[in-house]
Amino acid sequence: MRRFLVFVIVSVCLLSGDAAIAKSVQLRFKHAAGQIDRYKILMEVNVVVPNMPQLPCGPLNMKMGFVWTQKVLGILPDGSAKVRFTYQDMKLVASERTLEFTKNHLNDMAWTAIIDREGNVTKVQRAGGAGVHTGKQNEVGDGLWLLIGGCFPRESMEVGDCWDANYPMPWKSGEIRTVSRLDAAAVTRGKFVVSKITQSTSGQLDISKVLVGLAQLSPKFAARDRDMLKDFSQIKGAVSVNGSSTLYFAPEQGRIVQADGVCNMAMRMTMPQSMIAQGAPSEVIANMDVRAQMVRL
Repeated sequence: MRRFLVFVIVSVCLLSGDAAIAKSVQLRFKHAAGQIDRYKILMEVNVVVPNMPQLPCGPLNMKMGFVWTQKVLGILPDGSAKVRFTYQDMKLVASERTLEFTKNHLNDMAWTAIIDREGNVTKVQRAGGAGVHTGKQNEVGDGLWLLIGGCFPRESMEVGDCWDANYPMPWKSGEIRTVSRLDAAAVTRGKFVVSKITQSTSGQLDISKVLVGLAQLSPKFAARDRDMLKDFSQIKGAVSVNGSSTLYFAPEQGRIVQADGVCNMAMRMTMPQSMIAQGAPSEVIANMDVRAQMVRL
């Protein structure tokens, strides 16, 4: 009996030692010039506009799938990487209709970014040289990186540790806050040993600034659209964003292996008299639920 107790105590100590070794990890992206990573992304979006029953489609359900390719164009002296993001095989299914994006459309969506080893986006350039900016002022492209890419602290993390970050959104429309937690330092996911990170996201955006910004991104924008921009600028309202996600990151490879997330966006906006006179409702309320999954190919 005494030998059995000694065996149990020694075994527990050994297991505890293994857990201690595995509970601390440093999260770093490991980029190399010419490196190519491909991910399959699936998204499902459900939109409900309760105060507009006249919409013929009723609640709108959309499903989108595409391949997201990241190619490292070069490594900077500080270890940051210049990465080109492109999209392939994009298909959208909505209201029983299927839209397949052409190669030209997908080329226009490409963007290049400088990303440091912690995953922070420090500079973005959209296709054709437009939209260059520095800092964390996200464009449409790196918003995707924010949602399913991940940004890590510089110091090593232990299981249970948390970190947070605030990200200004495009066109000074608001700010998104993320709170992350290291749930596990070393678990198996397929053929990879990964760290499991859970994240909550919250924030609020000024809908008027978002609409004006998106309209100005359109290559077809012209002087005749100035009246539309004036109408958009007079809209009052906000979009509240709340989400959660799980990220599986392989520290040894310095790669994201998988990410899953859900997000709710609740919008309420009051329309200006100029748009009401054109037939718009005085108020629009919309609720959008997004579910996304990203898997490394």
